[in-house]
Amino acid sequence: MVTGNDDEEVARRALEAGAFDYVCKPFTLEVLARVISAALVLGGRCRWRRGRRWGAPRLLHRWLDTWNGIGLIAGGAHRQDLRLSLSHIRGRVGVGVAPTTPGLKIDAAGRIRLRQAGQASAGLWLHQDTPNDDRAFVGMADDNQVGLYGKGIGWGLAMDINSGNVTIKGRCSNSNIRTAVMKNNKVDITTAAWAAMPDMSLTFVAAIPNSHFHITAFINGVQSNTPNVGPVQNLAAEFRLLLDGGVVDFTRHEFHQSGWELRGVFLSRLLPLNAGQHTVAVHWRSAQGQNTSACWYGDTRQIQVIEL
Repeated sequence: MVTGNDDEEVARRALEAGAFDYVCKPFTLEVLARVISAALVLGGRCRWRRGRRWGAPRLLHRWLDTWNGIGLIAGGAHRQDLRLSLSHIRGRVGVGVAPTTPGLKIDAAGRIRLRQAGQASAGLWLHQDTPNDDRAFVGMADDNQVGLYGKGIGWGLAMDINSGNVTIKGRCSNSNIRTAVMKNNKVDITTAAWAAMPDMSLTFVAAIPNSHFHITAFINGVQSNTPNVGPVQNLAAEFRLLLDGGVVDFTRHEFHQSGWELRGVFLSRLLPLNAGQHTVAVHWRSAQGQNTSACWYGDTRQIQVIEL
């Protein structure tokens, strides 16, 4: 039936009355030709009564369930004869789909092959109603590359099927942890006992077991001196990076000429972590109990945690 009436109830009654297909205007001659071809191929082999199979049991099953969709299953030696174009029934067609599966249109067991068949490449176009256009393509870029194509960017991702090399156009983003704490106020310590450096602690949650994290600490503008005393040799300050209370990195800095030397301290570890909450901290001490300062001229100190 070819008609300008796109009412679904009319389409349902037409199919129940025995119409092979229901094609609404506007349509192309190619679509109409495919529908007529399918009718000629199947018309001589199949008869249909509501609620029962078509004439050839292994050829085709068709059911209609209160217009929730039409299901088509091709099988047996005649599967190549199935050439139906039912797109004009307003997306209500289900291929291999039971009526009890709402929203699903195609259900195929095993594997599906998409052939090049004279086209530039084999793949699947994704069509959006707004705008009414094919917007993206998943498939072969050429004989040796498979990828994702977008109307706005072109081949955004392509993988060479021989080498496995991947080419990405644009930026790649993810939800991995990127977190840091930073301060630039001057802080001091005068004790030889280990103490937590002020504002140098960071807690985060690892979501996936055994994910690798790069943990770093930068402390700038560090110096150690003995006030009101002449040159003193071998003043020292020590720093350690802690993860969940355990030391994962350590460094010692020695100062001369009464410590009037500004230093930068760097601590770092790359570690796989269990899922759950973790805390990173920096502890420090003055090895001889002299005065040690950090961020002397407003320099920064920070901890960075990056999930790889």
